[in-house]
Amino acid sequence: ATFDSTLSAAAFAVLNAADADVARRVGELDGQLKALDGFLQRHGGGRGGPFFCGQAFSLAEVHAAPFVQRLLVLLPRLRKVSLLARCRRLGLSRLHAWLQAVARRPSVTQTGLPEEALVEAYSAGRKQ
Repeated sequence: ATFDSTLSAAAFAVLNAADADVARRVGELDGQLKALDGFLQRHGGGRGGPFFCGQAFSLAEVHAAPFVQRLLVLLPRLRKVSLLARCRRLGLSRLHAWLQAVARRPSVTQTGLPEEALVEAYSAGRKQ
C-alpha cells in the first residue's frame, strides 16, 4: 500500500464526507494513522532521525510533503480534526514526529502555500 492509497485517501475522505459521515471516516482515518505509524516503526525506526531514512529527507518525504502540508491545515480548519492531536491521543509517537519533521523542513515550508491560500483553493475546488 502507498501513502496515497492509505493515509492521504482516508484524510481526504474525511474532508469530503457529508457531515453525518464524518465520525465514521475519522475512525477509518485512525486505522490508517496506526498503519502508517507501524510502517514507520518497522522500516524507518532506529535510524536516528525523524524521517524514513533517519536524518536524511528522502524521496518518500518529498512525495508526501504536499499532502502533509495540506492535511495539517485543511483537516483542523475545515473539519476540526487534527492529525497531530489524533497521533498523540492514539500514542503514535513515530508518526507524530515524522509529520512534524516533514512539515517543518525548510525546503517544505519555503515551497508550500500559505495556510489561507490552501483553504481558499480547497474550498473553491469543492464548490465546482
